[in-house]
This record gives sequence, structure tokens and C-alpha cells, in this order.
Amino acid sequence: MQIRRLDQLTSLLTDEHLRQRIDPRHGDVFYLHLSDLLLGIKMHATDTHLDVLDFGAGISPYRSLFPNANYQRADFAIGDGEALDYVLNESLVVDAPDNKFDLILSTQVLEHVKAPGHYLKECLRLLRPGGKLVLSTHGIFEDHPCPLDLHRWTADGLELLCTESGFNVVAVNKLTTNARALFFLYDHFGRSTHRRAFSLYSALLSAQFRIYRRFRKSFHKWADDFFPASRVTTNENRNKYRLYICLLVHATKPL
Repeated sequence: MQIRRLDQLTSLLTDEHLRQRIDPRHGDVFYLHLSDLLLGIKMHATDTHLDVLDFGAGISPYRSLFPNANYQRADFAIGDGEALDYVLNESLVVDAPDNKFDLILSTQVLEHVKAPGHYLKECLRLLRPGGKLVLSTHGIFEDHPCPLDLHRWTADGLELLCTESGFNVVAVNKLTTNARALFFLYDHFGRSTHRRAFSLYSALLSAQFRIYRRFRKSFHKWADDFFPASRVTTNENRNKYRLYICLLVHATKPL
């Protein structure tokens, strides 16, 4: 009975994890960032028939954005690994021939990889000439070991890494930037801005955060309306935005 309840709880948590990424809603703690990430990835959504590899798939939250794709998944074994097309080991080498895929999707994976350059070169090997890499990873974000959390990048640093790995970088978009990034961080760490010990100052900060949390849905909607350009920057204007939660790279394999 306890095993069944644990399985049910795991299923509910997985469903909610998926829902927050493909259907983020005002009021979700991660809304400000996950809704921006979804906007960025939607720029590459297509109903064209493609061979797609979700490299470090997890639960593949963005699979529905490629409805007609031959969508294949690579990751470490989850349970018995039956749902995966390619089961990875520590080498992160996919048991697939060179030049197999039209598109590789990598979302929030690179920061957990011990050798990012090796991972990107494996992406390059797997893509057909002219094939497309869509990759997101973190700029500023809290530690989230899975099982390790190893890297953070600047836009220039990530572009350089992709170029040195053999890719032609088309664009590097910054996601959840400037004031919107500050609000996202406040969602997570606002509670810690006041001390446990009582003082007038800590009481005011505590009250401020309680009010914010109560009206979080309305605040998220206001942030969408007031800071639309801070959600997904263009490649041309990215230098105007100095603080960002995430980066989204669009790169291609040279012909």
C-alpha cells in the first residue's frame, strides 16, 4: 500500500512538473522564468516532419511543440529505461550514427554536464549538415543538483563554447532579464530578506512578502504587460540586458 501511494505521489509530482513547463500559469512560483523559456522554445516549434533528438530528455516537456516529428529521447535510465530510445552512460555518447538528426533539443541540461564541450561535439556529430541545435541553460539560477549542478554562463561565454565546438551560432537569446529577473528571484528568496529575530524592519519586510505572495497572480500578469521586451531578448539587442536567468542558443552544423 505504501509503495502504491508513493507511486501515485511521484506521478502527481511528475504531472505538475510537466504542466508548469508546457502550461505555466500566473501564480506559479517559477512562472516568470518558465513562461519565458516556453516563449523562446516556441520560436523553434514546427509541424514539419523532422528527426528530432531530445538530448537529456527528462520528461520531455516540449515534445508537443513538434507534433509531426520522429521524436527520439536520450537520457540516463529512468526505472527500466523502456521509454527512452537511447540510454546514456557517463560518456554521454548516443548509440546512433553520424548525421542522423535534423534538430537536437537540449533544455536545462548543459549546466549538469561534466564536460560541456564533449556534449556539444556529440550534438555536432549527431546532426546532419545544416541541422539545428536549440539549447537552453542557465545564466543566474539557484543551485539545483541533478545529481550535480556544475556550470553557469554569460551570453558571450556560451556563444564562444558553441563556436569552439564547431557550431555556427545564429542567435543567443537572454531570457527573464533585468527587472523581470529580479522579480523572479524575489519570488524565491523574498522570504529570506527578513530575519527571524523580531525588529520593525524585519516585520515590514515580512509583511511586504506576505502581501506580494497573496497577489502573486496579479503581479505576474502586470510583469507580462509591463516588461514584454525583458522576456526573450533578440540577438541584436541582447547587450542592453545585463541580468538574465537563462540563455537560449540557436546554432547550426556547418554545411
